[in-house]
Amino acid sequence: MNVGWSSVKEYFTFAWALTPEGYTKETNANCCVHFQASYLPCPSSVEYQFVYVDQRGEVFARSRQFTVAISKPLDELETLTEERDEDEEGGEGDRDGLLLVVPRAQLLQNKLEEKQKEMEKLLDKEWVQKLNRDMQRKEEWLQEKRIKREKKVELGKEKDCAARREEQEVKASLRMNQMEREQQQLERQDEEEHKTSKGEDQPLILPDLTNPIIR
Repeated sequence: MNVGWSSVKEYFTFAWALTPEGYTKETNANCCVHFQASYLPCPSSVEYQFVYVDQRGEVFARSRQFTVAISKPLDELETLTEERDEDEEGGEGDRDGLLLVVPRAQLLQNKLEEKQKEMEKLLDKEWVQKLNRDMQRKEEWLQEKRIKREKKVELGKEKDCAARREEQEVKASLRMNQMEREQQQLERQDEEEHKTSKGEDQPLILPDLTNPIIR
């Protein structure tokens, strides 16, 4: 069937899968279906699928997409077994796979692409690990720089505090000296006032004019 089909009636060709001799119902069995070459589509880039339909007309399983190509010598072909997905299986325990015949060159190309993807994943993983290491080193460097800056700020604060304390001590010393000078000046003023007041308290002696002395 062409890829993109929506109904089992859109088949290109079909073949009956005959029940093998001695088959027991609800058991696994190997079957083989042969398509006549005259009924197959011509080689092209159109993609097809094998669709397995049960006796009730329901889709039982589907193959991977493939294209029809010109036949090649058998020594250039490889056979692969592809397991069906669970949603394409008829029931639990049915694990039979689909036998595929693919060109050896295509198989090698697919393996090469898988290896390349694995290498890319490893390189991506190494790159991510290197990026994480670089980020960790940068974070440690920033942390160390932050600590140094904080220490420098603390040292600056301590210097400012010491300078303020020294300034306060100098101001206090100047105030004490000023107070001492003012105190000394007041004491001198008190002494001078005290001396002046003592001079005013002495009696003034005047001559006795009641008994004049005649010469």
